[in-house]
Formats: sequence, structure tokens, C-alpha cells
Amino acid sequence: MEAVMPQAQANKERQHEAGLQLAPTLLAMRGQDVVAQVTIAGDMRMIAGAIAAAAVGFDADMLVFIAESYTTELEDNPVTGKRWCRGEISDVATNHAGVELGWIREQMMVTAVNRAGDSGVATATFVATSDGVTWEPAEITDSITGEAGDWSGMVVEVLREVMERPSASVNVPDAGMTRAQQDLFTAQIIMQTNANCEVALYAGIEEENRIAELGEHGEVIHRGPIHGPIQASEE
Repeated sequence: MEAVMPQAQANKERQHEAGLQLAPTLLAMRGQDVVAQVTIAGDMRMIAGAIAAAAVGFDADMLVFIAESYTTELEDNPVTGKRWCRGEISDVATNHAGVELGWIREQMMVTAVNRAGDSGVATATFVATSDGVTWEPAEITDSITGEAGDWSGMVVEVLREVMERPSASVNVPDAGMTRAQQDLFTAQIIMQTNANCEVALYAGIEEENRIAELGEHGEVIHRGPIHGPIQASEE
């Protein structure tokens, strides 16, 4: 998780600079490298479908799910004067200026699961202003305790389930495609079956072959790690 958090925070900071909220985001990793980023908008069914396709198609060794949420240190809802009920923290934040009044804090939650079944979660509260994003130290744990039925709990269940499935290289060991071509094919499938998804593929500085192969498809290519996406076309 220590290696993933800086990438997740940098992604949030880029979104903030662009004037955007951080949409639920999935990072597919092979080894220590992020090979694809899937930005997801939609209900839990769409999110689950995109996660499953990414796990199998990208031969992911680890999936990292990033989302924003709210947290509070108050025991009672300052609007109702009663104990918090499910959904009220979000309601106070969005409809009662809870963040601006200091009742509610924004946080980023990062959940990771690998093929071995190891999992971890990190949360980091932040303050976003016109000057940028200021982070509190992240809290990292080696286990995930999302409650069954709650949103974070459902994401955890999906991540664990899809990482138990055989990857594409196991199902179809000789598909007649290079690794780069398979990644591009997977990205196109995800976007065609999930209209609200966007996929960016990545190539490291040294990956000349991968850059060249993806470039044959007319993609916009920037070399480098996660900061340099190769946007996959739906065509």
C-alpha cells in the first residue's frame, strides 16, 4: 500500500487541478507497474463488470480501487442532533455545507487485493482548496473490514472474487496477440460494454516495443509511468 498511495494521491491532485471530482478509479498492476487505469461512473453492477474485465483481460497481479468518501469525528449529526444514521454523513456534506463548516472531512480510500488473496486498505483525509490538495498522513491496514451490504464492503467482495478467477493468459495461453494488443483489446471491451468507463493504458520509459505497438493504433502516447497515459480508442 505504501507504494500505491503516492500514485493514488497524485491522481487526485491532477483531477483537482482540472476542476474534477475523483471518480471511482481502478488501477490494474502487473508486478510493480500500473498498466491500466479504468475510470468508472455508474452503479455497482457497472463497477463490478469493469473490475472483472480488468482483472482477467489485463492479467492483473493486483487490483487497486480508489474512491472518495466522507468521514467525521462527531458522534451526533449536527443537523438532527441525533446519532448518525446510514447515508447522513454524505447528506450533511453535500446538502448542508458540512465540509465547509468543519463537521465533515473528505477522504480518499484505497483498497488493494492481489492474486494471493492478500489485501489492504488505506485512507487519507484531505483538504482541497484553490491552492491545491493538502493531505493528512495515510492510515494503512493489512486487512479489510468492510461491512457486508455497505458500499465499501461490496467493492471488497468483488475485488476478492475476481482475483480468484483465472486470468486471460491462463484461459487462452496462445491468443495470437502480443501483450500490448491484448491490453488494447481489453480496454476496448471494457468501454464498449460499460458506456460510462474510460480506460488509459500505460507504458514505462523503457518499453519501446509496447509504445510502438500501441502507437500503430493511432493512440495518443506519452512515455513514462502512471503520469503518461495511452488513451484507448473505442473504434
